[in-house]
Amino acid sequence: MGTSSFKIKQSNSSTSTTTIELKKDIFIGHTNPVTCLIKLNENLLVSGSEDKTIKVWDLLNCLCIKTLTGHKESIKTIIKLNECTIASGSTDKTIKIWNLLTFTCIQTLLEHIGQINTLINLNENRFISGSEDKLIKIWDFINNKCIKTFKGHELGVRTLIKIDDNYIASGSEDKLIKIWNILTSNCYISLEGHTSYVNSLIKLPNFMLVSGSNDYSIKIWDLLKFECIKTLTGHELGVQSIIMVNENILVSGSFDYTIKVWNIVTCECIRTLNGHDGYIKTIILLSDNQIISGSSDNMIKVWKI
Repeated sequence: MGTSSFKIKQSNSSTSTTTIELKKDIFIGHTNPVTCLIKLNENLLVSGSEDKTIKVWDLLNCLCIKTLTGHKESIKTIIKLNECTIASGSTDKTIKIWNLLTFTCIQTLLEHIGQINTLINLNENRFISGSEDKLIKIWDFINNKCIKTFKGHELGVRTLIKIDDNYIASGSEDKLIKIWNILTSNCYISLEGHTSYVNSLIKLPNFMLVSGSNDYSIKIWDLLKFECIKTLTGHELGVQSIIMVNENILVSGSFDYTIKVWNIVTCECIRTLNGHDGYIKTIILLSDNQIISGSSDNMIKVWKI
């Protein structure tokens, strides 16, 4: 764990660069790109990697306390099911359920025929998966079975978000965002606007949705009118991950090796964080003023924003 000074480019009319002290805690242990992160609780972090492992970390000391093995290929996504259980999806086309008391895999779900790109929680007993096989599936993890399948995307599903108890949204390699009725499994509407893969979706208050794409842009959508109302540009390569810090601030991670902090109201990038030596695959919120990023440089870093 260390603290370093980094250059932070302030995005405004001037070209000046301000140096700000950033606390930079580094988690070292993965041997290939870090693809996904979840905060398990106030003390524990969980990461997945292309090295085929899941690691459980002590947040205070930045130390790996356990490594979970079992997937045959890269880990693409992880979610917390409850205090003792997580689920992981992999390029090996499986979803595995893990008991964190025993650190063992307790179930493997096999119905997808493509890599698992994304997992989200639906409720306390169910979760949803999106796959390269173009399908979205709802799973009952108590009974370990698929109970519903959504069909409609023409290419792989890369990201999912729960809008409310009745609707979910998906982003795909077919450049579309689809809104789905959970009860009927039908696509309610498709949102067009991106010109490449949709990699990330998050929900904002007041019926707003944010998407990040390989077309380098971030778009904000009005879900009442089903139209794009703002486009944020500034990344030099595809946007891989987006999180909301508060009602005015978004943070994005990109293939251009940078993390950008955005003012949603003005659509301006107010800060660019440089420090990773690889593309930013995943970002999560740690606290009100701290984020954690995972990168293709095999590192996990904590940033003050």
